Amino acid sequence: MIVVIANGTSRSVFDINLLKNHITYGCNELYKEYTPTHMVCKDGPMIWDICRDGYTKENKCYFKMFDRFPAMQYEMLKLTFPTGGKVLETQPQTKEFVIFGTGSTMVIYWTDPNEPTQKLEWWGDGDDNSYTSETAAMRLACLNHPEQNIYCIGYDYYLNRTADNIILSSKNIPTEEFDSTELFRQHKRIEEEFDNKIYHIGKHMNYVQFENLLNK
Repeated sequence: MIVVIANGTSRSVFDINLLKNHITYGCNELYKEYTPTHMVCKDGPMIWDICRDGYTKENKCYFKMFDRFPAMQYEMLKLTFPTGGKVLETQPQTKEFVIFGTGSTMVIYWTDPNEPTQKLEWWGDGDDNSYTSETAAMRLACLNHPEQNIYCIGYDYYLNRTADNIILSSKNIPTEEFDSTELFRQHKRIEEEFDNKIYHIGKHMNYVQFENLLNK
């Protein structure tokens, strides 16, 4: 089965380890409790956390910001950083590095050429209306598995439009930044674009029914 995991509190009643034999797409802080088949992330501070914790070394990740540069361009690109700005840099230096911003801070992350992480060409109408990590993970699942059923857990804003806590742990992504109207519009676009049937656990079936499907 193809399962997309968001981080809404509704999934706290579910044993996520039941998904180990299935193909999973996760996002953001999920990596701290579970290793999905594919990890998706949009925001710089969260990408930095994932890289700094070493998760990207052996796990498949798709990031909005992950352009690789050869080591020979290191000194030249550092000259383009804002004067007086904070710079975070991993060690040791390798043959390639990635640069991205986390607010006013620039990050230099030295990568392994064999690292399975890659940049994902992001979707949306521009920076203000681009897909969130949650909706990008859903779209990627549909793109990679055409016409298969997609099962979504933890998408609390979809279950309850007035949900005020849609992520379990959110030190990098405050819930007030989310606009459910835009998120619903992104869902509709995905449903119109692909032939997949998308099922939200908690709306289209409960977790007991979902577990029964997993065990078939």
